[in-house]
Amino acid sequence: MEKINRPDRKKLVSLIGVVNEMDMRLDKVAKCHDLFEKEAIGLIEGMYESHARKNLALVPIDELKSAIGGQRIVALRSVGYGTLADLSNLSRLELEAIDGVGNVTAEAIESALDKLEEEYKETYRVHLEPGECDDLLRALHGVLHSREISRDAKELYEKTHEEIVNRLMDARAGDCNLLVWMLRSQRRKALVDSALAYLSHLQEGSYGEIVRRLSAAREALEAQDMETIVAHFEKNSATYYALLDRLNPRLEKELRLDSLSAQLNEEISSVSLSGKHLKSTLRRYQEFAVRYVLNQKRVLLGDEMGIGKTVEALGVMTNLRARGFDHFLVVCPLGILINWTREVVAHTALEAFALHGTDEDILSKWIKKGGVLVANYETVRKIALPEGMRIGMVVVDEAHYIKNPKAQRTQTVRKLFLNAEYILLMTGTPLENNVQEMCNLVAYLDPAKGEELKANAYASFAPGFRKALSTVYLRRKREDVMQELPDMIVNDEWCMMSAEDELLYRYALKTGNFMEIRRVGWHWDNALHSSKGERLCDLVEMAREEHRKVIVFSYFKETLRLARELLDDACLGQIDGSVNNVRRQEILDQFEAAKEGTVLLMQIVAGGVGLNIQSASMVVFCEPQLKPSLESQAVSRVYRMGQRRNVLVHRLLCAETVDERILSLLEMKQSIFDLYADESEAGIRSQREWIQDVIDAEKKKHGVMEDSPLPVEPSNPK
Repeated sequence: MEKINRPDRKKLVSLIGVVNEMDMRLDKVAKCHDLFEKEAIGLIEGMYESHARKNLALVPIDELKSAIGGQRIVALRSVGYGTLADLSNLSRLELEAIDGVGNVTAEAIESALDKLEEEYKETYRVHLEPGECDDLLRALHGVLHSREISRDAKELYEKTHEEIVNRLMDARAGDCNLLVWMLRSQRRKALVDSALAYLSHLQEGSYGEIVRRLSAAREALEAQDMETIVAHFEKNSATYYALLDRLNPRLEKELRLDSLSAQLNEEISSVSLSGKHLKSTLRRYQEFAVRYVLNQKRVLLGDEMGIGKTVEALGVMTNLRARGFDHFLVVCPLGILINWTREVVAHTALEAFALHGTDEDILSKWIKKGGVLVANYETVRKIALPEGMRIGMVVVDEAHYIKNPKAQRTQTVRKLFLNAEYILLMTGTPLENNVQEMCNLVAYLDPAKGEELKANAYASFAPGFRKALSTVYLRRKREDVMQELPDMIVNDEWCMMSAEDELLYRYALKTGNFMEIRRVGWHWDNALHSSKGERLCDLVEMAREEHRKVIVFSYFKETLRLARELLDDACLGQIDGSVNNVRRQEILDQFEAAKEGTVLLMQIVAGGVGLNIQSASMVVFCEPQLKPSLESQAVSRVYRMGQRRNVLVHRLLCAETVDERILSLLEMKQSIFDLYADESEAGIRSQREWIQDVIDAEKKKHGVMEDSPLPVEPSNPK
């Protein structure tokens, strides 16, 4: 056997130390994600404790009088205790040691304090505010950014640790003097030699490089400056709140719906989820939606706009991908097609394909490779699937577009359902003008359920309708699931018409053109003469002073033209029906990067759906809309997950005009919307009849009779 020379003890000890340290460093990296989570949970619990203590400090000990009696209150005051917070700092033994307070009284005090403290905690909601909870922001930032490095470190550690421990033990047998070495067996010497070769390879090879890289990443993460963390939070606040939602120890880990049976709730809760193909963190209510869809298979998802229906749909897709499904199809309006493809890339590991027109190459690539094909309603009719091809899930976004079963687009989309294992219809406004529309959407998913709903739709009570709906329809509101959202303040800005405004309004009334009548306050060719335009300028100036960006909505392109001329340099651009999909996204990206005080103009039917514009915090409507859904959709572009500032909504209105009547209509529609599944118009006359009634009433009010002469036409009415 070849003679094995004694190793250089100095080099051997150094090598053992280096590799042992690398193994420990790798273990530390592997555990850092759990440590960040543990730190965050502790800080969250501390915020609840702090909130309760602050409130207890405001309550005098007199509040305990009914529980322990007035004499003992005097005894407590005599030794310097004035508030409940003072008492909560004392142990049981310290309470009992106070003169006049015995075992029974101490127990009563503790019980009363525990109950009140718990009440304060139950009503508290954690808000992430830079400067007030920087330690928690740092911990959450660490959780978000340590997941991958911890995962990689853990995988490598589990592969190498046991072998390293054994080889280090073997190598240490070489740390001896010459005499001892000479007495070592050849087998023992060979183990030392093999161990040294193995450890040297680790130190100098890819293992050492990976450990150094991962360790450096952990150290950089722990040393991250607060300014960078705050900047990341402000850009990704929705992600931080999603993580907060998951880590909060005071929140129930399983959500249930009261409208569902106990058995169905149990089925949904037991659905296992995979995060393999999902990049984002789902909130608890979003996880429930994913489980609900996976369990029910054909679902109408009506979550209120702004709380993450798109991410919920992507969560379902990624879980279906983990179950072996390869192909997914999204049908949506053209205006949000690019947004959908971006969301797929941002939140999942799935490949996204945007289908424009008749691009057969895109379609064939999707069929061959799998992934998510996003097509608009106009293009979907040209999708030809190979015979027998199955689609994991068809998602129909803004599903109220197919509310009419006789429409060609509806029939085209429904044909695709025949190839789908799962169907998800998504809309924040499932009932536009009639509860029948809701029944139609449900009937596409389950014909029998659709008939059942029709039988309940016009009952004298809504609960029967809701209960029949609950196994196929899921809807949650922002205020129920996103307590962290700042306030939304709605202001009606009443403008008084000038004599010229009145003349132009009477002219519009005489023509009987309802669309022109609705443009009251914006009839002048020169916006400087517009009563509403003047107020718009004031609001934009206020927004600039408060460092806000502004979205201005109007139904009318002509009104937007006037507003653009009026606002001049403050206006970045305009999105209306003539702006193509690519240009629309360019404008939105520019607005995202623009300075405070910048204004973006949007035609409400073109920009009111499917867009995320949380960088704005003021919304202005140039006129009231005829449907509550139009306004709520538009506001939800801004007031949605990720919004950190309070949102100011301003309606520009002219007193004593059609604006007042439209507001009354909105209130009536909203009340019926709330009664049923959030929007319905059961029993309301047709819109055409209502419009004629409004025109007649306004004519009478302003003295414009059928036989009266046409008011003098102004020089440039618009």
